Amino acid sequence: MTSTRTQGSPAEAPRAKDAPTERVDKGQLGADLGLSREDLIEMYSLIAVTRAIDERMWILNRAGKIPFVISGQGHEG
Repeated sequence: MTSTRTQGSPAEAPRAKDAPTERVDKGQLGADLGLSREDLIEMYSLIAVTRAIDERMWILNRAGKIPFVISGQGHEG
């Protein structure tokens, strides 16, 4: 049996210099979105809790205590 799949060139990895950046001065992060400091802290806290739960699920899966893990890693932003 032969494969008809053709090999393409690998995708180029994005370079840091191509990534959009924005300078934030005087603690105004999120101001243009109408987010308060409390909103930003709550968002960060939720992301931190999500990561902690995700890590705990991986540990339980590797120990055989839960059958599978659906990770959310990399989907925070």
